[in-house]
Amino acid sequence: MVALRLAYSTCPNDTFIFGAIAQKLISTEPFDLNIHLADIQQLNMLARKGEVDICKVSFLTYFLLREKYELLPVGSAIGRGCGPLLIARPGINENTDLRSMRIGIPGWDTTAHFLLHYFNPNIPSENKKVLLFHQIIPALLNNEIDVGVIIHESRFIYQRWGLKLLIDLGEYWEKSTQALIPLGAIIIRKVLTPSIKEHFVYLLKQSIEYAFANPASLMPYIHSLAQELEEEVIKAHIKLYVNEYTRDLGTEGNASIEHFFEVANQLNWDFIARAFID
Repeated sequence: MVALRLAYSTCPNDTFIFGAIAQKLISTEPFDLNIHLADIQQLNMLARKGEVDICKVSFLTYFLLREKYELLPVGSAIGRGCGPLLIARPGINENTDLRSMRIGIPGWDTTAHFLLHYFNPNIPSENKKVLLFHQIIPALLNNEIDVGVIIHESRFIYQRWGLKLLIDLGEYWEKSTQALIPLGAIIIRKVLTPSIKEHFVYLLKQSIEYAFANPASLMPYIHSLAQELEEEVIKAHIKLYVNEYTRDLGTEGNASIEHFFEVANQLNWDFIARAFID
């Protein structure tokens, strides 16, 4: 057996695609998998420290770790209409100068933060507060921040508390670049053998196809880890983030990732470098 350390998030799209593996609904041979679940920012840090063999990370983190990890052709969260949203408390509108606002972000080295920086590179770093993604809406409601960048399930529920959308950061990216939005990547350590990589890609493909064919069998596992437990929210989350590019990045998916990296190279390198500050 080949021992591997696998890490992914508790969000429904990840538990959907990895659920059959985690519950051993399919054979996981020849692997002995040590599975670790964490928030996306925590996953980014695990990969940065080299503590996992296979990991779900933000595409910005993969951009920073390409010397040590390579991208798997399956499992990514990439697409259209699925980007992070910049939301605010009542009284703040799209004309408000963001440079004077307290802004919650779901991690410094997340794609969500990258897209905020792409939209407005002039927001002072000291005005940004790193929070776990599910803490951003409560922080807004408790007046700890003025605006927040939300991802995952939060995008489906923020209006319940009277919070308002300032800018769809994913839509801004799509209109500016005409490219897909690369959000989350599944990466694997380069030092692993080609055979191990090929076998894991095959296993993950099997897990994804099992999930599409048997979604009801995975719901107890997905529910047990989700931040929002409503069936409609979970299904909407999976539908938005698990798509044809999850099954295979293809030509368009790979081209969008390359364009993402080109833009990242052009941005202020102080911003990129800060991603490695814990």
